[in-house]
Amino acid sequence: MKQAHFTRALVATSLGVGTVLTAGSMALMPDFSGSTQEWLAAIAASGTATVSTVGFVLAQVFLAVGYAGLAHLLRSSTPILAPLAGALLVLSCFGHAVWGGVNLLMLPMAADPANHAAYAQLLDRAQSSGAVFPFMALGTLAMVIGYVLLGVALIRSKLGPLWLGIALIVWVPLEFAGSALGPWMAYASGLVFVGVFGVPSVLVLRSSLGHWQTAIEAEPASELPQRQLVGQG
Repeated sequence: MKQAHFTRALVATSLGVGTVLTAGSMALMPDFSGSTQEWLAAIAASGTATVSTVGFVLAQVFLAVGYAGLAHLLRSSTPILAPLAGALLVLSCFGHAVWGGVNLLMLPMAADPANHAAYAQLLDRAQSSGAVFPFMALGTLAMVIGYVLLGVALIRSKLGPLWLGIALIVWVPLEFAGSALGPWMAYASGLVFVGVFGVPSVLVLRSSLGHWQTAIEAEPASELPQRQLVGQG
């Protein structure tokens, strides 16, 4: 039972920490609405770009664990949707982590304004190259499809309130299409994200330990010695 307690707490904590880091990263992110050279200028003018970038990269580690754990919890109710959504979202974290590495490189570039034009050309070539673009596409497409599937899985499994799965699906266009409406949409998107994944972290923490036990842990204690001997043989 101790292992089940630890696994449940790890998933709940990962979801919570990943959610806070992501929302904080959104709130502190510089304006990336212009050209690549304007990105560098925005980073240089921002006092929070470093915190936002590092928080974004760290969030991917926690979210990957949280997504996998949430899919594990939902798999009994939605045996196909939940694992598929979890796999896509873990892949999206990998893609975002790669792009986060590019963002980390932008920090020292932004600190050298005399060469912004040259750095911008380099970044433009990197984004369209076969080495970086597939990871960018993976991070975006896997996240969009994964969130929609996870939202449907939440609705079908009835884990938590009905609005939870609906809000997750609505968040997708709010995050991508809504960004064109103005910088304030980043704050709205961050608040919705906190609600969408803050609630599941609490639901995971309150879930039955039976969901987090292994098959051997769930067996009667009287059968364990025999099974262990069979396994050793």
